[in-house]
Amino acid sequence: MSQVIVQLGRFGDILSLLPLLYENCRNGRRQRLMLAKQFEGLLDGVSYVDKIVFDGDCSRIDQAEPLARRADRNAKVAQVFGRGLNVKRTGNNFQRDGWTKLGGDRRWEQCELIIDRRDVKRELELACRFDWSLPVVLVNASGISSPFPGRETLCEDLQVRLAGEFNVADISSLKATRIYDVLGLLDRAHCLVSTDSAYLHLAPASSVLVAALVNDTQWLASARRANHIYHKKYSQYDAEQLAAVIRKSRRTTPDGKKPGGTLIHVYAEWNMSADDRQRWSFARKSWMLEYATDNWLERPVNCETEPGQRNSKTLLKDPRAVNYVRDMVETGFRSGSSGEDIVVLTNSDISFSPGIAEKIRRIVDAKGCLYGYRWDYDGNPDEPLTYHETVSCRQFGGLDIFAFRRDWWEKNGHHFPDMCLGRSHWDLVWRDCVKWLGGGCGYGLISHKTHASFWQQDRNKMPGNAYNLGKAHEFWKHVDSSRPFKNLT
Repeated sequence: MSQVIVQLGRFGDILSLLPLLYENCRNGRRQRLMLAKQFEGLLDGVSYVDKIVFDGDCSRIDQAEPLARRADRNAKVAQVFGRGLNVKRTGNNFQRDGWTKLGGDRRWEQCELIIDRRDVKRELELACRFDWSLPVVLVNASGISSPFPGRETLCEDLQVRLAGEFNVADISSLKATRIYDVLGLLDRAHCLVSTDSAYLHLAPASSVLVAALVNDTQWLASARRANHIYHKKYSQYDAEQLAAVIRKSRRTTPDGKKPGGTLIHVYAEWNMSADDRQRWSFARKSWMLEYATDNWLERPVNCETEPGQRNSKTLLKDPRAVNYVRDMVETGFRSGSSGEDIVVLTNSDISFSPGIAEKIRRIVDAKGCLYGYRWDYDGNPDEPLTYHETVSCRQFGGLDIFAFRRDWWEKNGHHFPDMCLGRSHWDLVWRDCVKWLGGGCGYGLISHKTHASFWQQDRNKMPGNAYNLGKAHEFWKHVDSSRPFKNLT
């Protein structure tokens, strides 16, 4: 039988733990989660963990733990509060301490929150209650474990200051069939303003920008995330400052219009096999659909035939010529003409999910750059996947989309290690660099058909892999991948 993990609740604590349980399942260690009955509906939204329902209060670890050990003598308690618990605080925060109890602290910040059984109909019914005529700011001032002193006036403060620019909607008392149905609102909204509560923990399963108000006590404060544009303790909250941050996140030109730079889609081009070309052709079908919705420029880059391109075969004696990632980004920007241009870098067989342009622009306008994980599927679908189909696939541990705004890249691009595309570790290092420099995360942007990867063949003997691994070790000497935000204020 699979191992039992005890985390009785509340919602936020369970949501914080799910990324680690997903990764364990993906690596062949599916687990059972014991949780309190009042929170069991949350697990209807995930496919990768089995539930054991505890019919009691979420604080009664003293009652739940013996039951868990009857089901599994190796059961582990991830909960960090409750009767009978004497938790040694590490000085970080309660979320990380829960992961530490399961031996996963070093994986913190490297696993995504996956809700892969969403209900499209319920999400749409919820969204129909709101006015989307202007960009929407959702405000959640609720919170039981960490109540916010200014919760009575938070929404009104922002409604007054953002009137005419945003529709500010209070979701503090929102009733949904399942808490994860709120993801339908988060995916549509420009920004979520949330106190230290369940919605703040749910937000990583969306590309929504987040303004987080967290507990003043460090250990009780929820951790910073890649899409946070504002992360302040309760005592530091300032309504004018928060409104200014939200307003700034929606960048405008001097005449008040939204920036209109080109989305320059850069990908590697080479002499493809029949299977490679088939995957590229299917992916490009999704590109064409999205190209029609915005100002896109398609920019393939062939490292063997295009002037000014380096390749791994020539420089590293690699068995196959692959591009250097920095060269591709620079080539993309040379192809554009505006200071507002955005280079969108993907692999050549990566499909876009619907609405990708708007999500890229929103995050990159606010954060300067983004990274995104991919979702893998099997088989041969006739049409590109919908967004909900994408986020219902298997989330792959690798990253296959990065986007950079020109002015941000000119200022920060030199920080990115000079690594080879399609070889080991480049994506993980560039993800950590994006986070380290304050960039954001695009959720559910891309999908990919499962296939064997060339770089994994004799991976320990491939020069490109060895080269990238050396660059990775050099980078990680000064950037801790489990604490990438420690340099940010």
